[in-house]
Amino acid sequence: MKPYFVAALLSAICLTSASLSAIAQKDSTSAVPKTEEEPEGRYHWNPLDVIPLTDSIALYRINYHENEEGLAMVNRSGNLVGQEVPLPKGMFDIALFHGKALAFYTMDAAKGNREVRFRPVNLVTGEVGPEQTIFSMHSPFVIHYTVERDAAKRFLGLLVTMTGYQNLKGEENASKAVDIANLGSIQKATLITLNAALEQEEHELSGAYEGKAFIGAGMSPKGDLFYTYTHNGELTTEKYTPAGELAATLSCPWQVEGFAIGGHACGEVDPATGNAYTLQLQFVMHKDIHHACAYRFDFGASQVYVGKEETLDKEYLKNFKHDASGNKMRGYQSVYGLDGAVMQPVQIVETRDFVIVSQEIQYLISGRSFTDFNYGIGSLMIYDKQLHFLRQVLLDKHSVTPYSMGQGRQMLHLDGDKIDILTVGSFGEDRHSNIGYYTLDPATGALSARFIVRNRECRGLEPMPATAFWSGKAPVIPYFWFRLAGWNTTKERARVEPAVFE
Repeated sequence: MKPYFVAALLSAICLTSASLSAIAQKDSTSAVPKTEEEPEGRYHWNPLDVIPLTDSIALYRINYHENEEGLAMVNRSGNLVGQEVPLPKGMFDIALFHGKALAFYTMDAAKGNREVRFRPVNLVTGEVGPEQTIFSMHSPFVIHYTVERDAAKRFLGLLVTMTGYQNLKGEENASKAVDIANLGSIQKATLITLNAALEQEEHELSGAYEGKAFIGAGMSPKGDLFYTYTHNGELTTEKYTPAGELAATLSCPWQVEGFAIGGHACGEVDPATGNAYTLQLQFVMHKDIHHACAYRFDFGASQVYVGKEETLDKEYLKNFKHDASGNKMRGYQSVYGLDGAVMQPVQIVETRDFVIVSQEIQYLISGRSFTDFNYGIGSLMIYDKQLHFLRQVLLDKHSVTPYSMGQGRQMLHLDGDKIDILTVGSFGEDRHSNIGYYTLDPATGALSARFIVRNRECRGLEPMPATAFWSGKAPVIPYFWFRLAGWNTTKERARVEPAVFE
């Protein structure tokens, strides 16, 4: 990797203070006209991802107008800042880079054409720059694309992993086929970075990956890459420097029959040291029984720490009948009788002393004319930095929605040494809404609850905690609803509202 690309990676990759001032000024002066049919704060799009820009403004990646894509900035009052920015279909991620937003999207994978392109978007003017191709290859194999970002959602690189699995459904978008990437060995792994002029550099990882299955990856703010795979009964993470050199390798035993990679893994680089990578994985040992466990590859200590392994069978579900205080959990009724749990890893948050793994039960119920996604009881596994298990905190909740899985129904927000938790389907008093807000002290496991009053305008809309952002001490929450309005068309309605506590 050329030195000036390394310098560009480590330089000011965030929004400049001038850009932030201009966005704030835009918020105070812009007035997006609304009609009586289109009141302030109501939108016809689905919030898919969020990047907080300031304490009062966030950038949303949105899906709107019959599966078209775009970006929108919203302030803490839930009002649009400027106009929505329409972008090409197939957008799968966004990131901040040198005062702009980069929107990444894939092209049709038919006939083996694999391409990732991006467009830079000026957040002050809304101007969309020219389309650029960052990756292109003709291949029959499934390719896994990951936009690597730091905690502030700033672009670090595009990681491209080509597997040995041939996608027989050539018309599928490559970004939608990554869930089965583990079925074939890694053929090639490449990290692509950009400099300030959006010139790219490709660096092929030097590891020998033949026969190895890709698990996940993460990057530290200074550009170190942590790349995890499994092979011959071991789970391995390799650390690469910003110059693309293999610096160290750590492994631990991992005898499994299968790995549920379809959304059943999440990882986090330690924000304090940038030298440890923690993953929560769900996998199959035997007889289709799922297991879940955390793994921490600490390159500072040259150690691999393994958390508490959970066997997600019927006996495991019985633990959710009562909480730690012996109180009956109402959400238990939603999982009673299930053969086993799909305990979806949602998020990993690290404080100075603790690692908190957020999970929730998810399962699907289908009928002749309906498909419902059930989001059940939440579980917070609290560890120290060596993954010694300290305690489990349960969140009593259950919600049913026709919207697809992928976005968790609980979100953790770090506030000093405490954790704020936003959930959907929480059980409170009858007059309370089903939006739960908790504060967790990981040192003691103490959980204090507050309840959020649902605005009249949000009745009938589904809260989307995964795309909330915090303004000061309170979250700003998107709500969403849709219905089919004909063949291959939908009607969407969304609002973004600041939390009002009861």
